[in-house]
Amino acid sequence: MTVLVTGADGFVGRWLLRALREAGHVVIGAKHPGAPRDDGLSDAERGAVRWVPLELADLASVRAVAGLPCDAVIHLAAMASGGDALADPGLAWTVNAAGTARLVGELGQRRRLGDADPIVVIASTAEVYGAGASRPIVETDPIAPRSPYAASKRGAELAALETRERTGLRVVIARAFPHTGRGQDERFVAPAFARRLRGARLAGARVVKVGNLDPVRDFL
Repeated sequence: MTVLVTGADGFVGRWLLRALREAGHVVIGAKHPGAPRDDGLSDAERGAVRWVPLELADLASVRAVAGLPCDAVIHLAAMASGGDALADPGLAWTVNAAGTARLVGELGQRRRLGDADPIVVIASTAEVYGAGASRPIVETDPIAPRSPYAASKRGAELAALETRERTGLRVVIARAFPHTGRGQDERFVAPAFARRLRGARLAGARVVKVGNLDPVRDFL
């Protein structure tokens, strides 16, 4: 298969690219056209991917990427930090909701015209469920986003579902729980906590300040 991965130079993207290549797939990696960032890939891994620029706020850029022949699209490109989304909710909606609407709209139009029929995976978040119940969350629980990040990702879901109904685009929405691993940015909870522990050890501190420890979470 030929798989198009948006946000391919992000934390999840680097691991996905490796898995897809190891499984024998042809990979197209779409990434923001700005300054290159540390994607955690080796030169050989990077060279095995066809890279294309993608700016979700630019319809022409989205249209060019959506027009590439592929069998599947995995849409990871997003404002992924809840803190960044809280600082600029409008930008979170522009990138996460409107950007997804542009991408699935173009893919759906190609499907409606018979030009292509990819399966499209939308990376959403379990945060769309809000505070959750005092038991493990299940897929049929009510949706109640409580942050700009969660609300913007719910907007992305709605855009994908509307496009599916209108064009027949094959859409899968993945509501991932918090994930972590080697190479994750220190804005996220597990690396941030590890940094605090390391700092406390170096300083000989006996206490590490933390936030609310009551929530129970699954980590991938």
